[in-house]
Amino acid sequence: MVIDNIMNKYVVITPAKNESKYISFTLDSMIRQSIKPVKWIIVDDGSLDDTCSIVLKAIQNYSWITLLKKNTNDKRAPGSNVVNAFYFGLRSIKENYDYVVKLDADLKFEEDYFEKLIEQFKINNKLGISGGYCINSIKGNKKKIDSTPEYHVRGATKMYRKKCFDDIGGLMPVFGWDGIDEMKAMMLGWETKSFKNITVLHLRATGQETGPLKYAWRRGVLNYYMGYNPLYLILSCLNNFSKRPYILFGLSLFAGYLYSVITQSDRINDENLINFIKKFQLNRINILRLLFI
Repeated sequence: MVIDNIMNKYVVITPAKNESKYISFTLDSMIRQSIKPVKWIIVDDGSLDDTCSIVLKAIQNYSWITLLKKNTNDKRAPGSNVVNAFYFGLRSIKENYDYVVKLDADLKFEEDYFEKLIEQFKINNKLGISGGYCINSIKGNKKKIDSTPEYHVRGATKMYRKKCFDDIGGLMPVFGWDGIDEMKAMMLGWETKSFKNITVLHLRATGQETGPLKYAWRRGVLNYYMGYNPLYLILSCLNNFSKRPYILFGLSLFAGYLYSVITQSDRINDENLINFIKKFQLNRINILRLLFI
C-alpha cells in the first residue's frame, strides 16, 4: 500500500505502569511501523518494575520516541489515571499532527498497522475515531477476537482525527472514557469504527487489573452514568451471562447499574448526549429485532 505525504502525520501517547512483561512487544511493533509517528511519548506512571529501563534501552537510537516520568503512587487503573497520564504526554508535544493515538503498552501488531488506519481516514473524511479489532490473548496461548460492535473502538488502541478530538473536547478522566468519546463523536456527526481486517493482539485480558466481577460492577455504574436505556442495559446483562465467571458477570453488571439507580449517583452533565445515547441504543434494539424476526 502506498500513501502520499498529505495527512499522515500522527502522534502516539502510551500511558504505562508496571508493563515490563509486555512493553517490549509494543516497542518492537512501533519501531517496525512502515509509517512512523512524528512523536511517540511513553508516559511512565510510577512503575515499580523494570518498565523504564526496558524502554530506555530500546529507544536510545530513535529520536522520535520519548520517555516521560509521571511520579504517582496511584494503582494501575483504566479510568482517570490513564487519561491524566495521556494528557501529561500530550501537553509535551510541539510537533504538528493530523491524528492523535492513545495506545496501550501491552499490544503487538503488524508493521503496516498505522498505515492501514491512515488509509481508512483518507478514504472516509467523516471517520473521526478508528482502530483495529483486538484479539485477546487468553490462557493456554489461545486467542479470541473481540465480540464488540464495529462502532466501538477499544480504549487500548484509539486513533483520533485531530479535528474530531478537538470537537469532542478530548477525553474525560473517568472510567468509560473510551465509550463516552464515541458517543460524543457520533452525536456531532462523526463516524467511529473498528476494522476487522486490521487487528492488534492484546496481551493482557480486559479487566485483569481489577478482576472480572469488579470490572463488571464498574461497567454497570458507568452505564448509569452515561444514561443507558434500561432495556438496552438488561439486554446487555443477559448477553454478558456467557462471560466468565458465567452468569455472575452479567449479574454484577446489573448490580452496579441498580446500585446507581437506588443511590441516585451522578450522571454525565450533558442532557443532549444522554438523549442521543438512549436514541442510539433504541435504534440498535430495533435493528436486532428485525434481524431475528
